[in-house]
Amino acid sequence: MRRAGCPLNELPIAPQISIPGNGGVFYSSSEFSCRAPYEPSPPDSPGGCDSPPGEYSYANGPPYYGQPPQTRARIGSMVNSTTVYGPPAAPRSPISAGSSTMYLPYWGPGARSPAALPHFASSVASETFGAGAELGGSLFAEHLLPLKSNGTIVRMILPEERDAMEMQDLIVPSVSPSSSTGDLTLDCFTNEQRYLGSYWMWIHPLFPVVHKPSFKMQTVSPLLRSTMLALGAHMMQNPTDMGNARIIHECVQKVLKKRAINGWDTFRVCDMQAIVLHEVFATYRSRRPPLQFSKNFDLIYRYLAHDLEAINQELARPLYDSRSHTRNGYEDLAGDFPPRLEAKYKQRLLLACYVIDQQHAMLFGRQRTDCLSSSMSGLTGLDLPFTRSQAYWDATPDHHPELWAQKLAAGLTPYDQVYGALSAVPNMTAPSDWRHDAFRSMLMLTNLTDPDNDLEACGIYLDDTTDPSAVLFAVEKTPRMRLAYHTFMLCRHTPIRDLLAVAGESWVLGEKLSSQAQHISAQLSARDWAMGPASTHSSLDLANDDDDEQQPAESAVQRAIHHALRILELHHKHPKTGLLFQEWSLYLAAIVLWARAYISDHPSRNPQLPLEPMRPSPHDLELSLLALISAGSAPATAVVVTRAAAQNVVLWAKAQIEKVDVPHNCGLTNCALDVLGKLAGRGGEEGWFA
Repeated sequence: MRRAGCPLNELPIAPQISIPGNGGVFYSSSEFSCRAPYEPSPPDSPGGCDSPPGEYSYANGPPYYGQPPQTRARIGSMVNSTTVYGPPAAPRSPISAGSSTMYLPYWGPGARSPAALPHFASSVASETFGAGAELGGSLFAEHLLPLKSNGTIVRMILPEERDAMEMQDLIVPSVSPSSSTGDLTLDCFTNEQRYLGSYWMWIHPLFPVVHKPSFKMQTVSPLLRSTMLALGAHMMQNPTDMGNARIIHECVQKVLKKRAINGWDTFRVCDMQAIVLHEVFATYRSRRPPLQFSKNFDLIYRYLAHDLEAINQELARPLYDSRSHTRNGYEDLAGDFPPRLEAKYKQRLLLACYVIDQQHAMLFGRQRTDCLSSSMSGLTGLDLPFTRSQAYWDATPDHHPELWAQKLAAGLTPYDQVYGALSAVPNMTAPSDWRHDAFRSMLMLTNLTDPDNDLEACGIYLDDTTDPSAVLFAVEKTPRMRLAYHTFMLCRHTPIRDLLAVAGESWVLGEKLSSQAQHISAQLSARDWAMGPASTHSSLDLANDDDDEQQPAESAVQRAIHHALRILELHHKHPKTGLLFQEWSLYLAAIVLWARAYISDHPSRNPQLPLEPMRPSPHDLELSLLALISAGSAPATAVVVTRAAAQNVVLWAKAQIEKVDVPHNCGLTNCALDVLGKLAGRGGEEGWFA
């Protein structure tokens, strides 16, 4: 007699789950205890223990997805919340932002290995889902993905099985520079090792969304590994490795598109890390810079902006910040470690999204998203949590108490919000002995140019007309951060989109203005900015101008010129600072000086200038550049930029960018060289400005 199947809505709370291993063999979750949603998480064991026999295995090591999330509500959790911050408890599709490993079989006490911690797949969204009464079929839809053949679902697979299938599409090219240069020293390391080392050196300080102490190359998500290697390869700055970086990036892009087509999107922590780092590459290093962010990035940004763990300032501090929660200084590293680490992941991912969003608009003249401002509380950049230092984030657990003791001994007060860190800057009269790291420094500088931040209303008075600015006393003391500061301040005093449209002849980094009227409007705006009051004053009058109505316009263009000269000076001394937009900064400085010279130094005032001036040598270009920088460094002097000097700057900047450019590889450098080439050839012709 045929036995009827049990309906899904009558399944027990902790149903048996069969997971295919290699060769199609199944093991049942009944062999290992499975927790109900109301049961507490098992204790962690620092050493871990062996996984059960017949586990789902991979060629590169044990699975990285860790244990099921804690389902008991914790501080900052939305389990008991009914506000719009929490996702609904109703059934959701596999594309939801919840945990993709929810209710996987528990492998016994201490089964989670340290290598799995950075990719712990739990989330507050999954806790909310688990707290709901409707389990049934939605339980499986939460973490199983459809495997289709000819449009028909053959079976359901786990995200980890999908990851294993994607590995063949994410192979790192084996071609290395040693093949063409004969440098045998490179043969000692694989491309993966070299690219990972480059990632830790150049990318990780600026976007520390990966926990380095617990990172394991053998067990990391294949997609996350590829995004890290692509960024590291591009920072090697040689044609072979940069070509490999482009190949890896395009492979990642194809995998993400395939996920969307097949309904395979998941948003575990490791997925969010990969998508954010992929967006970093796409924004600054891809062959075709995007006009707007990808759908996945936008979704993650909005999700994190509504996640209490990501925006809760209290969770930005370690537990032993409060002595009432101390257990030999290791409370943050004991049984509560995975959820605490996950909260810190989400905070850093949210901050990284904010930085990328602001820089995308500020540097390239794009539209800012409303992901942050559309949150329930109407967040601004000043409201974001101010994470712990990079030294703490990158240190092993046994060094955390020592680092914290050093900060306490120095009398430093930890800031919970970005506002607190910025509000302390105006009172600084000397460089700090404890400067902020690169990530926190970039967060502070980015907030200075966010138009949604009313700094003066918040009591933050930061006037960059003083040199050095007080903010430079607080941020990281490195060329990359000073270059970032001057670049952001240049953008603050310049109508970037209008200037890019004028220099690009109605093109703004791959974006064509929709009408001739928009182009004319950009020309008029850029002309008014570049002209300022200097068109009716001599250079000596500018220094003593008391006309209040003229001063703001003069200040804008002169401050932009000041920062442009500082950018040129920094690049001359430090050709590689590690900033992902360094060459773009150089390009912006060049077109600012060109626009100013074009408007203020009309050829009719210099009738003896030759129509076709001779191209100076590289040495002459450098001498002209240094002379202009020196003139701009004189105190209380409004520097005069002639067309000849601006022409030399354009040629010098073009030569510098060509040193690191690979044709058809990086859209930013390709665009900059294209425009600078036109300005060098016919930048003095009539018709650039209306």
